[in-house]
Amino acid sequence: MYKAVLWDFGGVLTTSPFESFNRFEIERNLPKDFIRSINATNPETNAWAQLESSEISIEEFDDKFAQEAAARGHEVRGQEVLTLLSGQIRPEMVKALEIIKQTLKVGCITNNVKSAGEGPGMANTTERATEVANVMALFDTIIESSKTGIRKPDPKIYEIACEEMGIQPNDARNNRTRRSEARLSARIYPANVKRGMVDNVGETTMRYASAGIAANGV
Repeated sequence: MYKAVLWDFGGVLTTSPFESFNRFEIERNLPKDFIRSINATNPETNAWAQLESSEISIEEFDDKFAQEAAARGHEVRGQEVLTLLSGQIRPEMVKALEIIKQTLKVGCITNNVKSAGEGPGMANTTERATEVANVMALFDTIIESSKTGIRKPDPKIYEIACEEMGIQPNDARNNRTRRSEARLSARIYPANVKRGMVDNVGETTMRYASAGIAANGV
């Protein structure tokens, strides 16, 4: 029996930034998923990884990302990408979180960026920042890559979350969306933390939420 559920934030409790990336790519006449392809290249050492771990400043990221984009044949500044990160809250997922919180501990592990917006969710408006803050208040523990200097899927960040929540890894289930993260974490993810994918929301999510496991594809 699980004692806790560890949640990703962007793309789970909010709409995915990938949607914003794709709209930007259409507007700029860039190949589909161009931004994601840059972030997926050398994913543990590229500009994106260094920024989420607070190893470089936003100004340095702006230049490094531009260099990575140029190497793939197009011009995109890092600062432009940062404006696309803030997603909209998904009310049905917040409802699932509220249901689970009634019987289980809930924690949030998020890869985020300092000074890319307001709060852990990197909100781009005060109104959205308030909405995010209300959701964040539901969590027992919040672990941010920009504060720990460790980012998913490094197993250490999950260990930190479990320690702060006073649980063992095999007491927890993790919800996230990224298939690339799932593939990478299959190699180094703490073996005892069970993993679940959240690829869509709605009746299936609520069914798992009612059972205390908010993840599709279990």
